[in-house]
Amino acid sequence: MREFVLTPIAMSDLEEAETWYESQQFKLGTRFSECVTTKFSEIQAAPHHFPLQFDAVRIAVLKPFPYLILFEADKVRVTILAVYHSHRDPQVWKQRQ
Repeated sequence: MREFVLTPIAMSDLEEAETWYESQQFKLGTRFSECVTTKFSEIQAAPHHFPLQFDAVRIAVLKPFPYLILFEADKVRVTILAVYHSHRDPQVWKQRQ
């Protein structure tokens, strides 16, 4: 099993999104977190099933939420770079790195 790492930026993205969803509707933040956890498991199990988006960065769509999970993967590690709202400019996340 590959090591699974979340960058501080990705952790902040998750906390911000969960807090926002919870403020919109009771337990919606929890549903968001559960979807993220499920998608993380899928990524860790088969990272190369997700398409390349930017150089070595892969992308996973978080349905039904409008978020993208941006990550890098090699033989030993999956690194989550960002959990990014799909309506934002995808180039902006690079500037945060």
